[in-house]
Amino acid sequence: TASEGEQVWVYRRCLYCKKGEAQVQLLYQGNVTSGLQHRINLFPEFKEPGTPVAPRDSLNTRMLHTFANNLNFSYVLREPLDEKWGTPAADGNWTGIVGTLQHQQADFSLDLTLTESRSRVMDHSRIYNYDPYIILSLKPSSLPRHLALTRPFK
Repeated sequence: TASEGEQVWVYRRCLYCKKGEAQVQLLYQGNVTSGLQHRINLFPEFKEPGTPVAPRDSLNTRMLHTFANNLNFSYVLREPLDEKWGTPAADGNWTGIVGTLQHQQADFSLDLTLTESRSRVMDHSRIYNYDPYIILSLKPSSLPRHLALTRPFK
């Protein structure tokens, strides 16, 4: 079993998760020495790959809904069949969401990070950063016994 100093908790800050209110969600709890072996579900809003997604309340879905209302268009959100964000293959094709856009099986996507290789097969809109700071740290451990005399002054 891991010592207390090796424990790690991974949280995500969701600004609009709780009907428009901010919330912090625990994604993973484990220990540092074994690594993050738990697979975090990147698309928790869907039931079957390729089926329509009922998105959670977020800045992106609010913007999409506003655009659809003001510009008079409808949309269906789907999770990619292979459940991937997208990586390039040797033949120039991509997997995941990027591949879906590359082969024009979708008109647009939300939440894709701009990279040089992705920019070769798809266009990005203007980038906006809505959660720029993430801080990770170990849980504080108690002072060693030999520092017991200084503990009251800490």
